[in-house]
Amino acid sequence: METVTLASTSPQRREMLQRLGIPFRVLTFDIEEDISRGTSPADLVETLSREKVEAVRKAYRLAGNWIVGADTVVVLGEKRFGKPQSREEARSFLETFSGTAHEVYTGVALAKASTREIFTSYDRTVVHFAKLSRQDIEWYLDSEEWQGAAGGYRIQVRGACLVERIEGSYATVVGLPIHRLYGMLREHNYTLSA
Repeated sequence: METVTLASTSPQRREMLQRLGIPFRVLTFDIEEDISRGTSPADLVETLSREKVEAVRKAYRLAGNWIVGADTVVVLGEKRFGKPQSREEARSFLETFSGTAHEVYTGVALAKASTREIFTSYDRTVVHFAKLSRQDIEWYLDSEEWQGAAGGYRIQVRGACLVERIEGSYATVVGLPIHRLYGMLREHNYTLSA
């Protein structure tokens, strides 16, 4: 299989590609992840994913490589939640989510090796949080899992204790909609080995 360039430092995204057996390397280039842009959440995560791919392609001159980018945003009502910048902000996020359902949107972008085209897709999952006590929130914040996580939690580790159920794809909440990426790779003739 051809090596894919992952335009993300996310350990969760790396782990998902490893589990699929896709050879990859990580190259990143900072972009402004402005989640307040006036587009829909779906358009936002597709745009940010595309911008990550474009930035890596340009910074490293990767005209002929497969490049994958992804981005996640959490939405409750009209409010969008990115990565909290402090423990206090993470606490505020968790207090807001307590006993409610929110949406997680994750976009994925794929640059095909043989063309300059970038293809995008997204997925949406609804996450139902349990009613959290102050003790629950402080216990979770002490874990420091909230750092660098959209919405201030990671569902794949201790954050699972905060979640009652989900409607949709678990992988989307983790940060890479594998079923979307797999379909994009197959559609564009990326060879997946057994």
